[in-house]
Amino acid sequence: MIRSKNRLRLKAMRSLKVQNYIWLIVLLSSCELSNSKDIDTKDSAISDTVLMYDSLAYDLNSPKRILIPSSELKEISGLSFDTDSQRLLAINDEKGRLYSLSTENAETVNSYKFAKSGDYEGVELIGDSVFVVKSNGQIYGFHKNANSESRKYNTELNSSNDIEGLGTSADGYNLILACKADPWIGSNDTERKTRALYLFDRKLNKLLSDPLVLIHQDSLIAYVESRDDFNTLSKSGKKKRINRVKEFAPSAIATHPVTKEMYVLSSRGKLLLILNSDGSIRTLNLLSATHTQPEGLCFDDKANLYISNEAKGLSPKIFVYEFSSN
Repeated sequence: MIRSKNRLRLKAMRSLKVQNYIWLIVLLSSCELSNSKDIDTKDSAISDTVLMYDSLAYDLNSPKRILIPSSELKEISGLSFDTDSQRLLAINDEKGRLYSLSTENAETVNSYKFAKSGDYEGVELIGDSVFVVKSNGQIYGFHKNANSESRKYNTELNSSNDIEGLGTSADGYNLILACKADPWIGSNDTERKTRALYLFDRKLNKLLSDPLVLIHQDSLIAYVESRDDFNTLSKSGKKKRINRVKEFAPSAIATHPVTKEMYVLSSRGKLLLILNSDGSIRTLNLLSATHTQPEGLCFDDKANLYISNEAKGLSPKIFVYEFSSN
């Protein structure tokens, strides 16, 4: 009888351990999805939903799918799209290597070295030519099939400008460089309340000295304060919202293939700014906490939007948002 009771106790203890283990797995999965200490209240700096001002061609709260690249790509710093192969092109920050990824599962199809290790921050494909920018403003150009050596183009920008984004102009021919830090050439702007986009003219192989677009912090704040929901926030909520917008510093840029608007991503503050073709603000979106560290941005030939996130201790992820013309 005693042995029977002991067996029952042992069975119950084992069952409890299994239940606890299952709950632990659920809890860990939930943590990876949110990766944020903030809760979804109107006072939160970063919540688990996206704040979208005005209408947008994407539902940023509902990605069509989430791709998980290999652990080798834990620091994707730039994305582009190859229409011919229907694959993503990615760079992994320090490695000087270009990766071709499946758009279905982010599996690495192939990769090759284009330059020695360095701080590579943006990639763009124009025709058969791949361009990669370093944070010091140097641009590397090479054939997408890796059948030629890289050519290096120097610009007047340097590491104080901290180039993190590379995109194309509306005509798809020239390059746009986005400065994360100092907006000016040959200066030291310590306040850095302005961010700049510069045009690299491929015919002249030269960076134009005047900024293509200047993004002023005051303009971003004024835009957010003019939205209807701002006055519904508490005093602390308003302060958090403004402080988040003040963090804006471009980490990626891409021109929309249909509207020709410029999409400028900021990992700091988790922001997605959309500019009209004349550089004026179209809308500013506050991304959710599921974007751990958004660093890469591109569109495919159907205008679907891809946003890559560095791993930041978790799995690297590429969020895919379906384009809607309605």
